[in-house]
Amino acid sequence: MACFATSYSLPIRYTNNVYHQAELVYAMLAGALPTPPDDIIWGAPPISAWARSMLQLMLPGARVHESINASEAVGCRVFNEAPSAGIYFRSAKTAKEIRAHALKQCGLADRQADIVTPLVVFMPRAAASSVQSAGRRNFVRRREIVEQLRMLNGSRVKVVPSPSASMPICEQISVWAMADAIATPNGAHFVNAPFLPRGAVLVEGVPWSMRHYVGQLRITQHFSTRHLRAHSSRPPPSPLLGRFSAVGSEQECEVNQACQHAYRDRAN
Repeated sequence: MACFATSYSLPIRYTNNVYHQAELVYAMLAGALPTPPDDIIWGAPPISAWARSMLQLMLPGARVHESINASEAVGCRVFNEAPSAGIYFRSAKTAKEIRAHALKQCGLADRQADIVTPLVVFMPRAAASSVQSAGRRNFVRRREIVEQLRMLNGSRVKVVPSPSASMPICEQISVWAMADAIATPNGAHFVNAPFLPRGAVLVEGVPWSMRHYVGQLRITQHFSTRHLRAHSSRPPPSPLLGRFSAVGSEQECEVNQACQHAYRDRAN
């Protein structure tokens, strides 16, 4: 009987963070390509709804359960911390095999993006799906952006908020698979970016002070996605930013993680 397990001493970044749990999920799926496991034992921290749903979708024969008893993982293949944050796929071959299988499991076509009459999805962050920022970290003047997108020759525009944890996994994948282009602020919902059509355009809104954070770039690096980054101008002072409203420059804020997180999670 084959089994997979997560380490029982994972770093804090895996706690309640879908985007980092995806490092483990995609590693497990790659490990299952030759021989799927019968059981998956997820230790602390708790497994996210996305991680559980993705494992169940891709490995329907495996039993996924949580346990705080490390002895249950004895003899299992253990998936520990990724070598560095943001390692999702070891190779383009593995990435594309996982993508193709997920689309097949959801009954979705593996297609080339339409550049003649593209479907452009504008995806603001929804409060229900934004644990860290409670719906902030959004584009300002969203209505104006949608109107500008509608003026693009031949484009069709659809506004779809980032998915909540309760949205079925194939519906989440479908939102990305149907889009020929997506404009969205960065966040954990990028776990589904691998399912964009081949040659699709992804415009990532990058918060002020996060200019050199490249985590989202890593999940698309093995695909033909045209991943563009739109960097935020400085948000206005706000009580939510506290003392960091007075920080001298973006460069000064970038070297202070508390300042970075303030502008990432408490501003648009």
